[in-house]
Amino acid sequence: MVSLDKERLALTRLWCVAEIAQAAKTQPVLFQVAELTYEARQALYTGGRLVKPVAECVASNDADRNRILGQIRDADGGERAFDELINTLVEMRFGVLRGLQVPCGHAEEVLLRLRRLEISCVVPPGCLS
Repeated sequence: MVSLDKERLALTRLWCVAEIAQAAKTQPVLFQVAELTYEARQALYTGGRLVKPVAECVASNDADRNRILGQIRDADGGERAFDELINTLVEMRFGVLRGLQVPCGHAEEVLLRLRRLEISCVVPPGCLS
């Protein structure tokens, strides 16, 4: 279980997203989010991404950053597959399933192992006004 604040700060840290991807290889990873920012809700409903590319994630140690990014780049599908997997796992929490259309790299294995999905209902901005 990954608890996220409304800005999803954990998903901006390289070490955190790498650990999520690693855990997802062996067990389901569920995300708990109390609320989303207006911008995040807009992104969900306009096809934007909730998680920035892994190459833009922050790391406090350059050696760790280089090692983790190297492992991701060397993995099946590289950064593209990694980014797609992390975004798909987070977006599925909100009922957005576009990442399931063409999974690449090890994302397909991870997604095929999913047996349970909890969805939070997020009303699109402006829908109720």
